[in-house]
Amino acid sequence: TKWSYEYAPPIGDVLLSFNRWSPIIDTTIIYTNADGSFNTTVEAGIYNIIIEKYGWKPKILYNEHILNDIIDLGTIYLDEGYAQYVEGEVNGQWTSINDYYVIGDIHIPGDDSLFIGPGVKILFDGDYDLEVEGNIDAIGTENEPILFTSNQPNPSPSDWGSIELH
Repeated sequence: TKWSYEYAPPIGDVLLSFNRWSPIIDTTIIYTNADGSFNTTVEAGIYNIIIEKYGWKPKILYNEHILNDIIDLGTIYLDEGYAQYVEGEVNGQWTSINDYYVIGDIHIPGDDSLFIGPGVKILFDGDYDLEVEGNIDAIGTENEPILFTSNQPNPSPSDWGSIELH
């Protein structure tokens, strides 16, 4: 498979994590070659495939059915930016260059502020809450909304906790 990136030569050294969850749990991790190609052998199964490269937001391909040794996922585009993993006290400015993965409850203390800009994605990895005792300014636009959602393959409202404003 060849991997491509918008505005992103070079395409080598991309981390690929093949996480099989059916019929048994198994993981294979490889890096792409300088031209973006890769060679690996994985057992038949259903996989979540995580694609990561420093300076680019990670992408997850959920429920990929791999039935033989030919893997063709087509062209994959990554968005420029980074993954930020957050928990505990938060403040400052969140911008769309990052995706924010909530890996524990987050809290804005009474004497702090969090500014969330247009186009920011906040993805909750579990039943975690956002508690606001300080100030939160979340200002999106029609073309760049702010997204609070689950990081599950098929997000549903019960995948994460709540936003509590005090």
